[in-house]
Amino acid sequence: MSTSTLPLARRRSESLTRALDYLELAKPRIGLFVALVVLASCYVATNGSSSLQTMITASLGTLLVGASASGMNHWLERKLDQRMVRTASRPVASGRLSSFEALSFVAVTMAVGSALLLFTQNPAALLWGVGTWAAYVLIYTPLKTISSWNTWFGAVAGAMPVLIGWSATGAELNAPILVLFAILVVWQLPHFMAIAWIYRHDYEQAGHQMATVVDKTGRLAAWQAICFAVLLIVLPLGLFAGPSSTTVIVAAALLALLAVAQCWFAWRFFNIQNEQTSRRLLLASLIYLPSTLPLICLAAWPVV
Repeated sequence: MSTSTLPLARRRSESLTRALDYLELAKPRIGLFVALVVLASCYVATNGSSSLQTMITASLGTLLVGASASGMNHWLERKLDQRMVRTASRPVASGRLSSFEALSFVAVTMAVGSALLLFTQNPAALLWGVGTWAAYVLIYTPLKTISSWNTWFGAVAGAMPVLIGWSATGAELNAPILVLFAILVVWQLPHFMAIAWIYRHDYEQAGHQMATVVDKTGRLAAWQAICFAVLLIVLPLGLFAGPSSTTVIVAAALLALLAVAQCWFAWRFFNIQNEQTSRRLLLASLIYLPSTLPLICLAAWPVV
């Protein structure tokens, strides 16, 4: 490589690094799953009759609003993130992105996402989108340093994209959409209790009041994990509150079986809180949740 091309290569490398930093602000893995949840919610709310345009624009709008909330979370917790090993290298905490850059990202993604929800969907979708942002940024995030109840509020905020997808379609509430919302709320407790145990020392150092910080024995987290894992087994029965069909029966049975499998790992974590049981519960929860989306869609499959 000639010396004349070195500055150009360096600029390209710096531009790529900067782009990846902005992408990290959006928490893309969470954002991708949120978009899939909205797609599924649109389908489920309309029993499969939602237009592709509605599904895509609602998902994209929610993705951008979620990116804004994630970016705001990065900025609000920048000082706390510096105390934790797993978050110290985040773009704002490490100083790679300035506060101005982070807040500009927050404003732009919120504005574009809100416009998409309002002008391609309806005011109700926008209200649920803004409500989701507010629940995550204004309630869940500050509660993390105040009370271990933060996880419960975070679970509700994390499930609210279901309501964005539903409201975007203008459909009436049905049993599958309510079950999907309930599953997303309840699933997060075993999932985050496992995370709270794995990173308990980090959380304590940052001042986060997680269940594993306020009760260092791990029993509080273990009780929450097992109780909500058991509840996941029961929730599929809610599908029978709507019209029953073979697809509903199959979906409910498979959802219950998935929940039983996750409950086994929650039970092991309940008996012994250690690195192995917590990581296996975390893995089980990560397998469980994506598996629920096609099954809920199956339950909403139109019966001819």
